[in-house]
Amino acid sequence: MISTSYVRKRAIALMFGFAFLNASAQEVSDFGKVETTLLSKPHSLIDKSAEAEVIFEVSDVSFTVMGGTAEIHTRHHLRIKIYNTNGLDQANISIPYYNRNGMESISRLEGQTYNLNDAGALTVSKLDKKSVYDKRIDNRYSKLTFTLPEVKAGSVIEYRYTVKKQIQYLFELTSQHLSNWSFQKNIPVVYSKFIFSHPGEFTFKELPLNDVPIEFTQKNVGSGTQKTFVCRDLPAVKDEPFMTTTKDYKQKVRIDVIGYNPPGEIPRDLRMSWPRIINTMMEDEDFGLQLKRNIQRTQELDLAIQKITDPYQKMVTIHDYVKKNMAWDEATSIWAMEGVKRAWELKRGNSGEINLILVNLLKESGLKAYPVLVSTKEHGRIRPMDPAFDQFNTVMAYVTIDSNFYVLDATDKYTPSNLIPPSVVYTEGLVINKLEGNKALQDQDWGWRTLYNEKQQFQKLVNITAKFDGQGKVNGDAFVMFRDYARERISEQVEPVTDKTLAFYTSSTQGVKVTELNLKNDQNTALPLEHTFKFQVPTEANGEYFVYNMNVFTGLEKNPFTAEERYADIFFGYAQKFTLRGNLDLPDGYTFEAPPKNLKMVMPDKSIEMSRIVQVEGQSAKYVIQIDIKKPFYSPEEYDVFYEFYKKMYSLLNEPLVIKKK
Repeated sequence: MISTSYVRKRAIALMFGFAFLNASAQEVSDFGKVETTLLSKPHSLIDKSAEAEVIFEVSDVSFTVMGGTAEIHTRHHLRIKIYNTNGLDQANISIPYYNRNGMESISRLEGQTYNLNDAGALTVSKLDKKSVYDKRIDNRYSKLTFTLPEVKAGSVIEYRYTVKKQIQYLFELTSQHLSNWSFQKNIPVVYSKFIFSHPGEFTFKELPLNDVPIEFTQKNVGSGTQKTFVCRDLPAVKDEPFMTTTKDYKQKVRIDVIGYNPPGEIPRDLRMSWPRIINTMMEDEDFGLQLKRNIQRTQELDLAIQKITDPYQKMVTIHDYVKKNMAWDEATSIWAMEGVKRAWELKRGNSGEINLILVNLLKESGLKAYPVLVSTKEHGRIRPMDPAFDQFNTVMAYVTIDSNFYVLDATDKYTPSNLIPPSVVYTEGLVINKLEGNKALQDQDWGWRTLYNEKQQFQKLVNITAKFDGQGKVNGDAFVMFRDYARERISEQVEPVTDKTLAFYTSSTQGVKVTELNLKNDQNTALPLEHTFKFQVPTEANGEYFVYNMNVFTGLEKNPFTAEERYADIFFGYAQKFTLRGNLDLPDGYTFEAPPKNLKMVMPDKSIEMSRIVQVEGQSAKYVIQIDIKKPFYSPEEYDVFYEFYKKMYSLLNEPLVIKKK
């Protein structure tokens, strides 16, 4: 889901984001012309700590029409300065392209690395074409990969290439075929230019997705139009805790095709719409036609479901069967590239194939199931008002039973059927179904769905019963329960395997020892996962005093929000509840010194509550700490208050019990 701040920033950019370009300075030099001063440049002026930066990046896109066939030529030129060894990965290049029916091809690839030798003279190392690899990803996409030679700290690398795209029929032209340009990267960018040229009979709309000024010029070139967009001195977009993806925050511009108005002909509307996308996908051999393949159920699956009358249990059984019997090849796609029947035979496939198999089997069993197009958090936010295929990166199954809905991903081995997969929770999904001509669009089974259920939360409970041994150690028994998203997260981290689970606990608390670990419900993902174990943890000794931190095994040992400023939204995706209950007994001759006070702390908007109760009776202390985070999402505008609350909350969480020797 998109935050109000995100929308507001983009709306401001639409009103004020274009600034007319008056600069005349030469920002881009020809290929091969590199100044030695650049090679001796010690660091980025945008960010002194940057491992590398883009000196310039230019994409020049020209769109032409010849005899009813459209051609799009994109000339790309990039120069990067490497500052230290952390930036060496910038020399590993991967260029994906659409290979289906030969629609796209890459040519005129050149690459060079520039260094200074011991005498201070410029040396040039050219890319060997034999080290360039053209690899087929699937029946739609390929990628060109290469590594520039002789790259080290201080190098400058440069490469350029041309992409040619052919569209045989103009009525097939959509915004999907045009280049969207991202000015910003994960390293600083000094200068970025996007040029788009098109014939005058076509109409396009530029959609800037930015919150910094874009320098813009437009001029007539022959019978066409050339538009230029420039951004300067952009900082790197870096990962922040609990953000979706850096792609959501990069400055960019999108080009949408509107119409075709040839002289003497009727104007043609080329704008994309969601119904048009749905119709196209339902007729596509790699998607809609795969829903009619009549996959043969196995005898094992037939036996498993033949006596089940409850629709929910039937759905769970089919979902679990596909998860267990289909191996995911780690490729994410909305398409069944090799076909669902072939994938079913091989028991292996990409996410599109596996989940379209799941939809097929659910439908054949009489359930109301549809494919739902989604974008995982790592892929980026959906823009429902901007129809385009490339917003989605995978497909899942959407099932309705009575008034409830379920989102199923058979590539996810850890998420049960009743839980929305964490990769898409609190996002938007587009449910796909064949459109019927005799029904109004609003009466058909398709459309946007918010993939969120407020009852599904992250819940973790920790119970501690412990005793201080008088020698600086606390020994005890722990019970830890994980429910819903807490269970999904820990299952993915530890798989669950006993050795990994032990490592999980011993790595969270310094000096802790864990023994006699027992796992309950580890094979039944529908139930809470329970861990019981014995532990020993050291106290911090200071003369006659021993300090014991009550905050053990909660997963809240370290505050993730320590930066005073934040650019990205905070995206939890679900509400969270943490409960820590404990009892600590002391031997004779010891007492508790000024135990922590009881308290309750609440965010101004009441979205987070923390409470602590500590009761000391003689040689025993009982405590309960509860944290309730009710919102799945916080905008950057809320960060100042959020930051201060978390700072105080973690300070209180780690306020210890102090033990004194009498």
